[in-house]
Formats: sequence, structure tokens, C-alpha cells
Amino acid sequence: MKIVTVNVPESYLESIKRLIGEGGLYPSRSELIRCAVREF
Repeated sequence: MKIVTVNVPESYLESIKRLIGEGGLYPSRSELIRCAVREF
């Protein structure tokens, strides 16, 4: 797997924070982004 760096608006990061962690849909930010890229 390759490492990719991206810049995203602060508002995206706030939304991502709500989707990860305890009670979230994804276990980590990395997993959320992998899933989003797969679905793209």
C-alpha cells in the first residue's frame, strides 16, 4: 500500500471526527478514508 498525503478543509475534518472512534462508524480516520476511496 502506498502512502498518500492530502489537504482537506477544516470542516471535513470535523465531520470525519464525528464518524470515527467509540460509537462511530469507523475505527480510525485512515479506515474511513480507505473506505471512501474504495467506494469512489
